[in-house]
Amino acid sequence: MIIIDNNTLDDKLSIDLEAFDINKTKFKKKEKTKLVYSIVKDLFDKRQIFSFDEFYRICSKKLNLSDSELLDAFRELLDNDIIIEGSRLTRDEILANEARKNIFDFIIKNPGYYFTFIMNEVGLGPHACRWHLDMLERFNFIRSQKFDRYNVYFNQDFPESRDEMTFILRNENALRIFEILNSNPEIDTSTIGKGMDLHYTTIRYYLEKLKNSNLIEEIKENNKINYKVNEYNRLFLERYFEFNDITIEKEEVAEVIPTSPTQEKDIKVLRGGEVVGEKIIYKVKIQNDSKYNITDVTVFLISYPRECMGLTTRETRSVSKIESGGFRSLEFEFEPHKDCVTGTIHASATYIDQENNSHTTSVHPFTIRSVCDLLKPYRVDEEKFDNMILGWQKTGEFKKINLNIFELFERSKITLQRHNFFVISSKLYQNEESVLVRGMIKAFAEGKYVGKKIGMLIEMIGNKEGELSQIRTSSTSEDEGMMASPISEIIDDFEQAGLALDMMSDNEQELFIKEKSLQSLRFLLVVHKDVGVTIFSKNFSENALDADLISGFLTAISSFGMELSGGQSIGIKKMEYESLKIVLQQGTYVNVGLILDDFPEQWLDLRLKTFVKALETQYKENLKSWTGDVSPYRSIDNLFDKIFEI
Repeated sequence: MIIIDNNTLDDKLSIDLEAFDINKTKFKKKEKTKLVYSIVKDLFDKRQIFSFDEFYRICSKKLNLSDSELLDAFRELLDNDIIIEGSRLTRDEILANEARKNIFDFIIKNPGYYFTFIMNEVGLGPHACRWHLDMLERFNFIRSQKFDRYNVYFNQDFPESRDEMTFILRNENALRIFEILNSNPEIDTSTIGKGMDLHYTTIRYYLEKLKNSNLIEEIKENNKINYKVNEYNRLFLERYFEFNDITIEKEEVAEVIPTSPTQEKDIKVLRGGEVVGEKIIYKVKIQNDSKYNITDVTVFLISYPRECMGLTTRETRSVSKIESGGFRSLEFEFEPHKDCVTGTIHASATYIDQENNSHTTSVHPFTIRSVCDLLKPYRVDEEKFDNMILGWQKTGEFKKINLNIFELFERSKITLQRHNFFVISSKLYQNEESVLVRGMIKAFAEGKYVGKKIGMLIEMIGNKEGELSQIRTSSTSEDEGMMASPISEIIDDFEQAGLALDMMSDNEQELFIKEKSLQSLRFLLVVHKDVGVTIFSKNFSENALDADLISGFLTAISSFGMELSGGQSIGIKKMEYESLKIVLQQGTYVNVGLILDDFPEQWLDLRLKTFVKALETQYKENLKSWTGDVSPYRSIDNLFDKIFEI
């Protein structure tokens, strides 16, 4: 079966004829593929964009090939990039889009960045950015590589042997250590620590990562370990990084001096921030570890994200004196203007030592990205919630987590509430025949300032007795800029609690969606369009559905058929009935409806379309000549199970 992303791309296919010669391409079944290609080319010449249904219908009429032969030939054209599946574009048109070209140019100049960073840099929402990245990758302009939990992007021509080292240097701590070693060859861990506000074990962690990726080399001499930069790799990376010069004074045996002036290393400058009520508080802590007092201590704000928050205090905060061994914390207050605050605060600090010398030091940049702290719970019933989010964009992450499904379910509700979401509904689906349990939690919130709404959906599947569950955390909002951060904040909450989270593979994600979709099935109805009679039904639930509910369902299907009279076709229609979801698909002879617990995934939509086509092909003669006998349709059960992989 050809699976096509019809949500985004309208079930479309296109053909790439650039520098293509059918006679020079090696196919397994060349003659049959050439016949199919002739049909594809004719379609392309007429309309350029065509659907798989159009291709199949025309090939079936014009070519004496079986379905399997047609699909084999079609797949060969796909595999050779002659037909582009799910795309309206040819390769020449890809970079004609300004946003897509901006992404491509950014990746060429800045390889090794992950999705969220690229999205913020180019100023696109998550849905649009993913679409453009997917198109660039599909047409071989870029490629992606997974490191840790990040999907990292590179130009197609970027050497794969340098992927990992480039990604590692995108971490500011790893980059600073590399810069220190680049400026101070052959120094040890303690010397590196002089230029870092990090614990010794953290520095060791980054040194190992740098060493394992061949960015630095280890030198052992006289029971001492020093480090130096790999010059060959540094020269290559200078194309993509501007390495700063950070000179660190090595410890030397010095003569005893009766009095030692205050050293800059004795004055520590730390920073932090938090959301308190409706304010964002940014703090700079000056700690005086020297033997002398320091005076005229001042912190200056250099820049902050003015587009999303305003400063309610002065840009300069001062204290006249900090005694030896003491510290002072200077605070700045900001008031958000938006429901999503993101950006970096830059500041510097100055002081005067006991010899009346002035010192200036930069404060390490502080990045703010907050959504959940700027939200308040929003109460709404489940039906209204489902209707509100239907037209909103949605994004999510799949994870495996070392927690039993029932514990995960309870902890997820608490986590959502802690992040200022109102839990609308929380349901567990299980039955005695299956060891699998499925959970669904829906939550809602709105921004404190602009009032934009955001919904969270946490879906999970796990074994009743197992200690490993799978979870999909999704967000949906009327403001795309709000969607990514809550997912990260909730996942971080799990990680900080000591839970191990791993990425799910593509196959695991597909299986998750399949299991979730099948467990959501409640009832199937197949109705003959002309006579309005049910020719087949199946109950998937342990408990029989209410008779009035089924009657209402039949009425909905009947009105669906009337609505589509006159040859009109609108494809799949989705609606709600009480607490359940109804999905209707019209065919030539039948209307098919599914009752589910949740609105379906694309996985189920595609199989429902396929099921209707296969049903009408298999029972065409019976459906055309209605006799009132429904016994021939009993085998529909087997057809449904086969297509839905039950």
